Amino acid sequence: MFATLIIAALAGGLSDRLIPHVTRFLHGLLPDRLMPDAGGRRVAAFGAALLGAAVLLDLLGDGAQPVTLLLGGLLGAFHREIRQALLERMD
Repeated sequence: MFATLIIAALAGGLSDRLIPHVTRFLHGLLPDRLMPDAGGRRVAAFGAALLGAAVLLDLLGDGAQPVTLLLGGLLGAFHREIRQALLERMD
């Protein structure tokens, strides 16, 4: 479970770096009128990152729990926003 959380958090943290690659992939697949906006491409990159993490965890033989995978990915991808919200709440 701990490995799932760590790998998913790393994947979530790297998801923003995947956006240009996902955008190129989608441009090759979809016509311009069906291309998602920037937020949609960010979600697609996040999904691709978590899919990669799930495949890696499966290859390592770690039965990744979906909730743990999602939680780790969300913490990795949105750690800045989560931290800021917590700090604002503490003030």
